[in-house]
Amino acid sequence: MPESQVKDEIEVIQFDDASKEDNRKIGGMSRREVSDDTWNCWKATEGLWQILNAIPDDKIEKFEWDFMLKSLGGDKEILSQNNSDFLFLYLDKDNSGDISKPELKSLLNLVVMVNKWNAKNAPTNEGMIRAAYQYALKDKKSHSMIDYIIQMAIIDTTNTLTKLLKDIRSAKAQYSVVTTAITDGKMQVFRNPREIFDEHIKEHEEIINKYAGPMKKLYRDVEQLLHEAEKEYNLVNAQVKELLNQGRELQRLTDR
Repeated sequence: MPESQVKDEIEVIQFDDASKEDNRKIGGMSRREVSDDTWNCWKATEGLWQILNAIPDDKIEKFEWDFMLKSLGGDKEILSQNNSDFLFLYLDKDNSGDISKPELKSLLNLVVMVNKWNAKNAPTNEGMIRAAYQYALKDKKSHSMIDYIIQMAIIDTTNTLTKLLKDIRSAKAQYSVVTTAITDGKMQVFRNPREIFDEHIKEHEEIINKYAGPMKKLYRDVEQLLHEAEKEYNLVNAQVKELLNQGRELQRLTDR
């Protein structure tokens, strides 16, 4: 067989094998019609997008984001609630309360290229989310450290107050907790929400009030959450005080 014919046959075999390997398409384009970076980004994030695309539209709301991360992590936490909220806010550039899939895809593709990932060395879905968080954290700190500090103070305060408010409301149905507090006069059922607010965010109040941006809106939302928590806190404390006074009066009558 002539050498040129052998060469032609080898080239055809190699092309056919490559076609079998890369027969998937991106937006109607084959592997040979896109750049290596584009192909690597698509292959490295393919598994994650199979999950994300369960959300029907291009918007991902906060409750969907929280559910997605918990679902991906299973029994293990991918990111703490504070870090998860930070990553969501980092992606929510217009402070709309939701993020778009193109915004998320842009960040994930950037993370893939920075880490030089492809189909052969791509991380798990959980690893991809953690890497996205690390990139966002580094980027935020390097461009605006004070912005990051205030944002995390707001996130931490919001999550702490939210948990406190949930606990207080739960205590309404958990009378035994209150009863224990009556028995033990030194026991405090709940932390004063104002203490939490002052501990985490009070020192940034002056800067926030001068800050004309999305942080101010987030801060106002935390203030509203504080007012709700204080209202519930004062109500429960008044009920505890009333029960305590009744118990003391009953004890006085018994001792007569």
